[in-house]
Amino acid sequence: MKKLLVAFLLLIPTLAQAQYNGPGDVVASPWTFWGLRGVTNAFTGNVASICDAATGATCADATWSGGVLTLPTIGGNACDNNAHPCVVATLYDQVGTGCTGGTACDLTQSTNSKRPLLILHCLGSNPCILFDGVDDTLGHSTADISFSQPFTFSLVFDNTETTTGANVVGLSVVDIEVTHSATNSILGYAGSSVTNTSSPVRLPHSVQIVFNNASSGVSVDGSTTSGTAGTGAPTADRLWLGTFDGGSFPWKGTAMEFGIWTSAFTGTNITNMTANQRAYWGF
Repeated sequence: MKKLLVAFLLLIPTLAQAQYNGPGDVVASPWTFWGLRGVTNAFTGNVASICDAATGATCADATWSGGVLTLPTIGGNACDNNAHPCVVATLYDQVGTGCTGGTACDLTQSTNSKRPLLILHCLGSNPCILFDGVDDTLGHSTADISFSQPFTFSLVFDNTETTTGANVVGLSVVDIEVTHSATNSILGYAGSSVTNTSSPVRLPHSVQIVFNNASSGVSVDGSTTSGTAGTGAPTADRLWLGTFDGGSFPWKGTAMEFGIWTSAFTGTNITNMTANQRAYWGF
């Protein structure tokens, strides 16, 4: 009887654990990617350098493995929004080959007072990165970023900015300006502007911006506005998160992830990426 029961149980299929899918699984071959989750299911490694907010003297890396983010203990204490606040000193480029010479395009900030805060349980159990709209920035300040159109910026962020022309991401030629005043707009600019006005303030958004001159478009949570964004593309450039060029047009809000693909997302790519981002971050 026991042998029959064991044989029967062996015939019952085991329910497989849902596989994590990152942005690089949704659309293959990202040029670079930064964020508080893994770029692909296969990625294992460091995603961010986290420091104590008080002095910045003690830092350790947040890691990703097996679909799980692990935050470090800083100076013997777990990061806490109140008792032990932490800041983000570096977002590591998880692709690691986009900059000149096939090197990583890490985004970093050496001044502790200008490092954005790590906010725990920002979207459900997921953490995010808070930029203060004054001088918080993370940047790749070496002029070794180069690619041509078409390309796509893919972001998840929650905007609290109320001034005109604040930049979530900035290059000296190509930038993304975020305006949530009277018009509640998100725009992509590469010499001309494409503006999507479907984004209510103080809500997280999945944003895909395709830069392809007259075939450009800004998609916010799957709603796309098409137009001409111009022909600009970075050549021997720098890149900043939370500002335009290391300090001008500072942005206020929370960032979760940002990636660049050196291709134009199709409508299907946009739909699938939007679904993936909204499912993971829970909005």
